[in-house]
Amino acid sequence: MRMKRFLLIIITFLATSIALPVSTWAESDTQAIEQGSKEVEIALRGNVLRIVGANGMDVKIYNLAGVCVMAFKVEGNDRHYDLNLRKGCYIVKVGTTARKVFVK
Repeated sequence: MRMKRFLLIIITFLATSIALPVSTWAESDTQAIEQGSKEVEIALRGNVLRIVGANGMDVKIYNLAGVCVMAFKVEGNDRHYDLNLRKGCYIVKVGTTARKVFVK
């Protein structure tokens, strides 16, 4: 019984000490994504997609299966695009910024 407890303590200690650098790396990576996402605004109202602050950037819209269903380039700082998509959930990627949107 003591041997099992000793091994459990050792395994827990090793697992905890190994996981710390990985979680620190993930947090810093997430902060970098959040800082980049402040530059571009993506909003969807009905079937109209509004993109602000993305002049000259490529836009790609993916369905949940990961298939690109639409792609275009933003021509202006504040643009509205009428999307002809089926109802459902999509991922809109503008440059390095990505947002999940729901078409109703």
